[in-house]
Amino acid sequence: MKRLLFLFLILIACLPAGAQKRVSLLTCGTGDELYSLFGHAAIRIIDTARGTDEVYNYGTFNGFEENFEIKYLRGKLLYYLAKESFPDFLNTYIAEGRSVQEQELLLDSAAKQRLYEALEENLLPQNAAYKYDFLYDNCATRIRDIFPKAIGPEYQAGGADSIPYKTFRNSIDDYLKPRLWEKFGIDILLGSPVDKPVSPMTMQYLPDYLRSGVAHSLFRGKSCARPAETLLPGAAHDKIPFRGPLLLNFALLTISAILWSARRWHIAAEIFGRSLFFITGLLGLLILFMWFGTDHQACSLNWNFLWLMPLSVVGAFLRGKWLCRYLLFASAMLLLAFVIHLFGVQELPLRAGWPLLLALCLNYGMIYRLSLLRKTAR
Repeated sequence: MKRLLFLFLILIACLPAGAQKRVSLLTCGTGDELYSLFGHAAIRIIDTARGTDEVYNYGTFNGFEENFEIKYLRGKLLYYLAKESFPDFLNTYIAEGRSVQEQELLLDSAAKQRLYEALEENLLPQNAAYKYDFLYDNCATRIRDIFPKAIGPEYQAGGADSIPYKTFRNSIDDYLKPRLWEKFGIDILLGSPVDKPVSPMTMQYLPDYLRSGVAHSLFRGKSCARPAETLLPGAAHDKIPFRGPLLLNFALLTISAILWSARRWHIAAEIFGRSLFFITGLLGLLILFMWFGTDHQACSLNWNFLWLMPLSVVGAFLRGKWLCRYLLFASAMLLLAFVIHLFGVQELPLRAGWPLLLALCLNYGMIYRLSLLRKTAR
């Protein structure tokens, strides 16, 4: 018996390193936290020779890094490739009630070894860090890109199928359906880059579509992956969305209409309108900061500042002819923003924001009229 065991160990030791490895893609479902709403992806490698079962995870960062919050806000926070045991990885998703699916990659031993060596090289301190970008450089796109690079020309990357979205924004909105406050805020802060059309390859910035792309990939002309198996079913995360943003904006429109409907309330209406200008101006300043003050590519070229006018923080306090000029300018910019929306340059957040746009239009017009009446009265 001991001789048989000894011969078995010798046989295992003589096998090529890659033949002793099992490589698979892990696709993790969505969770309750904002950062987890889009899922996650990682690579699992089981090495029978070393007796290891490890996960390569491109989605880690150092929460204790100096100026962490500022770097995160400005898009300068570094993410890292890290390695952890599969049981530890799985326990995290058990605790969060999130699903985990696995696709085994059908590669030969040499290809598995090349992928393993590439991942180990990326783990080196000088290679592990990268500057995260939500659309173009994240945990899913890193995996999408390393497969053909590490495995070589025998690997043909496949595209995701059954894409129900025309643009990045459409896909983001769909994943944010249960979180309408976050959806409204993100729609305001994301610029025209997210209104670009998606393709079967770019759609793989989302883990669900990376899984689809890998399922359609080929190795030496044959299917590259087995059908996905569910390792962890996960808990239900469906929430009935509370339409808070729409209700709030509709309330702002209703209050404006009521105050302007009676002459005796015009002073209160003007104060309310100017306050609305100031608040939307602050939002406009935030848009410009995210555009010019951060490295978030998705926040660049954001034409929402045309209707959420940054100059409104000053315009709210103007008087006389300067106020009239400003109101005409702000009205023209709002109209221009709507034209940009109609021509598909950038989609405005109209589903929840249309009452706010109407409230701004109403207050621009009524305060302009009130200023002209005051000028005539003099």
